[in-house]
Amino acid sequence: MGNRRISISIRTDFNDVYTYLQSLDNVSLYVCKLIRGDIQQKKRTSTDDESLKRLVDSLIDNKLANLNLDNLPTSSNVKEITEDDKDLISSIF
Repeated sequence: MGNRRISISIRTDFNDVYTYLQSLDNVSLYVCKLIRGDIQQKKRTSTDDESLKRLVDSLIDNKLANLNLDNLPTSSNVKEITEDDKDLISSIF
């Protein structure tokens, strides 16, 4: 397979990049390695994100399975707010 060519333009505000590239023996190899590293990083990140999501989902499922809903307050055992409570809240804010 023959070499493929791509031409890039470098803006003047990236003059330091241009100068650096000019100092390299093989700019094409350098650019290809940078791009390959970027591609591999994105694949790793995507895989890591999927693994993290599965782990979090599993932890949530386990916590929900072990959650005791019997101890949660219900409308029948929640205390009404008294006028004193309302006054106290009002004085704080």
